[in-house]
Amino acid sequence: MTRFDPELFVEACRDALSGTDPLDALHAAVTAALRDRETLLARVPTDRGMFVSVLHESKKLTVLQFVTPKGFAFPPHNHAMVSAVGVYLGAEDNVYYTHDGTSLRETERRTVATGQVAVHDRDVVHAIAAAGSEPLGALHVYGGDFFHEPRSEWRGTPLERHEYDTARLRALAASGR
Repeated sequence: MTRFDPELFVEACRDALSGTDPLDALHAAVTAALRDRETLLARVPTDRGMFVSVLHESKKLTVLQFVTPKGFAFPPHNHAMVSAVGVYLGAEDNVYYTHDGTSLRETERRTVATGQVAVHDRDVVHAIAAAGSEPLGALHVYGGDFFHEPRSEWRGTPLERHEYDTARLRALAASGR
């Protein structure tokens, strides 16, 4: 088994995005990275709440290693770029939606368990939650600038569309909540 190397992983993700089938290639790259669960678990704390490690950030590629506490949930949001999420600890519940610009309609629910990868096209809208009794640890790969690309999230009751609040996400990660 090859040890997880962040630099080599970023390079594999870059190569995947430049190919003819980026979603399939991202799936393969993230699946390969998940084979070294031991190194992934050792890289970031899993006992202090939410934690985000930025492995790479550029206009064409963002690679993150996320850990969220058990019970964590994030509201519906879009990515506006292709993405892949590989779970190496716990499980991630996803609720997928279609939208008409303002309102959402649920279309599917899917759990991504330890060792599995979910890939999303640029138009996906989904909500996520850490499932089960463990924290959620995952690699997140985005085919664009995750922190600066304009996106949306839906909050409140009823759900209302807002600009995606990256500053709020960074504050959550810094607080560990």
